[in-house]
Amino acid sequence: MFRPGVIIPLHGVKSKTKWYQLFYDVMKPLNPLLLKLNSVVSSEQLGKAMIEVARNGYDDPIIESNQLKKLSRRT
Repeated sequence: MFRPGVIIPLHGVKSKTKWYQLFYDVMKPLNPLLLKLNSVVSSEQLGKAMIEVARNGYDDPIIESNQLKKLSRRT
């Protein structure tokens, strides 16, 4: 089970939910700072971590955000 805290969309991805998109737009200047927090991952980091787990498996049944970041660096 993947358990990211907050996912920051990258590469121009837009939410279909207007309130979410408004939140993303307001918070965008803070994204570089937020990504340094353990509970925040980018959509790219999440995707890479999922690919890594699909290819090589993972011992723990629950994967938290800080572990997702580590896994994303392996691909």
